[in-house]
Amino acid sequence: AFQWLHEEGSGTANTSPRSAFITDLSAKLEALRERESTIDEKQDSYETVENKIRQRLTWAAGANPSTREVLERFESAASTRKSALDSENKYTSDVIEMCVSVIELEKQRLVTEERREEHEALLTLLRKFSESTGIVEEYSK
Repeated sequence: AFQWLHEEGSGTANTSPRSAFITDLSAKLEALRERESTIDEKQDSYETVENKIRQRLTWAAGANPSTREVLERFESAASTRKSALDSENKYTSDVIEMCVSVIELEKQRLVTEERREEHEALLTLLRKFSESTGIVEEYSK
């Protein structure tokens, strides 16, 4: 867990633990998104079948009142399933949103060669500034 703390000295950004984490999480996020779309497709086809069943049970209840209880139990089960599925969909959306946020955060924290060069350039500039101020102070005495 603490290996990210000393990441700068451990090699390039492409081999760092953070980079591996980002790659792994991105792959899992893509798989989750694919599964979510597949589940949505299956849900749509299931709702079509469910509506046909509901329609036929309604017709049957009109012709035979004793089937009304079956229709009520079916409606109750469908409602319970729908609320559970809505809860799962909300959970999945939250997980996807969180994964995207974590990936973006970690990408910003990723130490790249470009960032190292910028950091070195800044340190060089600060050294030059320090030397310049030292020379100015020396001549102003």
